[in-house]
Amino acid sequence: MASSPATPEKMTLDRNDGSATIALYRAVLGPLHTDYYLKAFTHFDVAGQAGVSWNWSAALLSLNWMLFRQLWTAALAYIGGLVAAALLLVGIARLVFQVSPELQWLLAGIALLLSVTLPGAFGNAWLYAACNQKMERALIASATLDEACVLLAARAIGRRQMAALLVGNLALAALLEALVFYWPHSHSLAPASTASSSIALASRVSQGAVQVVAAPTPAPAASAPASTVATPAEEKFLINVGLFANEKNAHHAMLTLQGAKLPARSQKLKFPMGTRTRVRVGPFASRAEADRAAEKIHALKLEAMVIAQ
Repeated sequence: MASSPATPEKMTLDRNDGSATIALYRAVLGPLHTDYYLKAFTHFDVAGQAGVSWNWSAALLSLNWMLFRQLWTAALAYIGGLVAAALLLVGIARLVFQVSPELQWLLAGIALLLSVTLPGAFGNAWLYAACNQKMERALIASATLDEACVLLAARAIGRRQMAALLVGNLALAALLEALVFYWPHSHSLAPASTASSSIALASRVSQGAVQVVAAPTPAPAASAPASTVATPAEEKFLINVGLFANEKNAHHAMLTLQGAKLPARSQKLKFPMGTRTRVRVGPFASRAEADRAAEKIHALKLEAMVIAQ
């Protein structure tokens, strides 16, 4: 019986062959900063595992460095960490727990520190693991060491990839600059000459195009009967604080009012020029209560106009 021909064995990475391993490392790393990474990788090989090894490029150019070195999983994890940190600071710490600005800055500083130190300390280890995976695949797909090195070198990063990444960064910077420049400029409060008209316009929209005019504050005499100065039971009073084009300014005003223990509320209104957010305080059962609250709002450096509901 004729024996079938033996299947040739696939090549595997033999770390005892130092020259072969160095050749594979040079091929997979490409021509940029090869000696630096060879030194770090050799140290990992001697130790038997990858560990902490500081990399300034990974620390200061974290996401760009990961993209340049084709560390796609690490780049996605890094972006996810940044998004999670932003949601934690803005969505949870600020809106839910309403932490102080000082604590927000502290948490932001910790997040920024981690975004630099983690890639700087473990970037070489991430690259070492990725390079070894590429080397193993190249050896399996090749018949000789030279073929594996040629395959790795053809896929290695070089100056063309660096130039493409630089162009991408410049394009992104130009896009961000254009967005900031052309973003509609708005302010939190209308000027004194237009504040009354803005509040009156909001009142007409929300109350069926009927303009609400605030009643003048009565000045009762000391001997006047109580019935002449009493507010009708069904009449309520509100305080218009502002009509905001910028949602962030409206939110800041709401936080300020709520921090002062005032019953603030907001409402979205649509106008031909865009959506606005109206902030009010109240209602109050009497004009006197509303006037006292208006004085408190003025002390917070906000506008306050008392109107009858």
